[in-house]
Amino acid sequence: MNPDIQYSELLQDSMRVVRSHKKLWILGMLAAIVTGQSNINVTYQTRQPVNVTQAQLSQPMISLFLGENWQRLVPIFIVLAALSIAWMIIALIIGAWVQGAQIEAVVDVVLDKRLSIRSALGRAWRRIGTLVGINLVAVAPVLAILALMTITFAPIISTLLLRPIQELGQMEEGAMFSMFAPFLCMVPILLCIGLPLMLILGVFQVYAQRSCMVEYLGIVAAYRRAGGLIRRHLGHTLLTVVILFAFGVLLAAIMTVPAMIFWMPVAQAMQDGVWTAGVVMSALCFTPFWLIINVGLGGLVMAFGSTLWTRLYLTFIVNEEPSTGLPPAQLPSTPSLPTM
Repeated sequence: MNPDIQYSELLQDSMRVVRSHKKLWILGMLAAIVTGQSNINVTYQTRQPVNVTQAQLSQPMISLFLGENWQRLVPIFIVLAALSIAWMIIALIIGAWVQGAQIEAVVDVVLDKRLSIRSALGRAWRRIGTLVGINLVAVAPVLAILALMTITFAPIISTLLLRPIQELGQMEEGAMFSMFAPFLCMVPILLCIGLPLMLILGVFQVYAQRSCMVEYLGIVAAYRRAGGLIRRHLGHTLLTVVILFAFGVLLAAIMTVPAMIFWMPVAQAMQDGVWTAGVVMSALCFTPFWLIINVGLGGLVMAFGSTLWTRLYLTFIVNEEPSTGLPPAQLPSTPSLPTM
């Protein structure tokens, strides 16, 4: 390969790899299903007034939403919460497994080896512990914010839901405001600290995953390696983040318009209770269209993103060899990048 290849050529090569190797698209679709990172969601909400009878004023607020026998539903909600936590754990493991397999598949393509999904998954599974640990570090801010919000809002929500409606109506405005004061404090923390930290760790994560799979590094060493690469190649890293973000936003904007065309008549029918043949046809068309967007095109986005990040990572370590400590046979003939 031409050692003076430009970044635009690296982009074109990544697109070519995805187009010519459909198995990368299959792994991307698996990643989109499990991780949900490429979901394009279409929502439509309607609000109707709530009529409260005199008898309901002595009932807890939760009875308005779940009925007078809401206590019987508590075990169901507990089971659903447990199933949700179990799914999050399973999705974390499977997501890390598939992401590792994506990296191995791209490395096989670069090394001109036969691409096998089964082989890529097998090699990724051998590193599953480290991959899961890397992903846990990346989502640590989310888990910390969720835990803080749970501790902060659980007493507030329980007070609002379990108090009689009549008592809530008699509360002073200052008392109601003081109950939600912690929420007002959480918003700047989430926006100014949590969100930027999540974005930064996300960039560290993609490099750490590749350090794990390509150089067989542990969690701490992989993140240390990622930090060094970001520091030395900040320009190309930021450029890749911007390109992939713009690509995802553009795709979401293009696909949301036709999705809304299918969904709006259905939402209106759900509100009015009037279902015509055209509305039923829109509902039938929306489900496959939604699957095509989220799984098909979402898989393409994730396949291209994983390919581009892996090609970029391999370029960096080849340029820095022999500091990688890898045998020359394991290093592909990857093009170098101009200094930014």
